[in-house]
Amino acid sequence: MKRFVLLLSAFLALLFSANAQTTVFSEDFEGTTLSVTSSSQTGTNAWGLSSTFKVSGTYSDSATVALGDTTYLTTNSFATTGSSIVSLQFKHICKIDWMDAATIEISTDNGVTWVPLTGAHYTGSSQFGSIGNKFASHAYPIDWNAAAPTAIPTSSWWKTETFNLSTLAPNKANVKLRFVLADAGGMGSNGTYGWLIDDILVTVPSQQEATAIRYFMPYAL
Repeated sequence: MKRFVLLLSAFLALLFSANAQTTVFSEDFEGTTLSVTSSSQTGTNAWGLSSTFKVSGTYSDSATVALGDTTYLTTNSFATTGSSIVSLQFKHICKIDWMDAATIEISTDNGVTWVPLTGAHYTGSSQFGSIGNKFASHAYPIDWNAAAPTAIPTSSWWKTETFNLSTLAPNKANVKLRFVLADAGGMGSNGTYGWLIDDILVTVPSQQEATAIRYFMPYAL
């Protein structure tokens, strides 16, 4: 019995630690080497580090809507090999016009083809899915003051978003994400502040739980 209790205690300890996640990609926009790249379909590259608003550290990345432009903030490739469950989390403020679009796309072939994230993948609390699978001021109409398009954000505006990527990127060797800011209304920024992003994190579950179960099951009563 004593041996069983000790084994059970060890199993529960491993099971508890299994609730932790394994990070396969992260970016906090600190340091000299960023794991994201910026590109612009037309016009001037709009993405750049900002020290005005940030969640932690010194910087976030930000862009404003440019007239007739679509601008991309793209991650380096990362792997989800061996995992069928993949989660994306990031923090942001999206103070853009309701006609414009801040969207997220994923590639599982190292950027050759891209698929948009939709409400089917979204697990956050905003109006993302109901307003066209995008972020804009009216995703959080009160917190982001959608009634005042030119209002300046404050640090209290930061929101944490989560997406379940498990149906899109399970067990893949070359996954990329990109944050897409588009002048969908054709009138530029209309005086809005733009899109700020910080603390991008992609995780998969720890493998310890399955290992612990396989090891300890023979000793169960």
